[in-house]
Amino acid sequence: MDEVHRFNKAQQDALLPWVENGTVIFIGATTENPYFEVNKALVSRSRIFQLHRLTEDDLRAVAAGAGRSGAGLWRWACCSMTTRSITWSAW
Repeated sequence: MDEVHRFNKAQQDALLPWVENGTVIFIGATTENPYFEVNKALVSRSRIFQLHRLTEDDLRAVAAGAGRSGAGLWRWACCSMTTRSITWSAW
């Protein structure tokens, strides 16, 4: 669920029984601090991951790895990635 922090308390509470009994595997995304914006009971039943923006060097490494892999993106003749396009995508 994207922007889970926008759900009100009743909506978040409605998820709890389903999460607790395993019927629902809850995967939520929020741009806010979940410890303040998401129901404490839901947070306590969750594993929280904080994602960080990739750097230009990270993107270069991913692109280089994809180019070396036989199953990677570059196996199709129509695909190529220049240093300029990597720099642009990092922006």
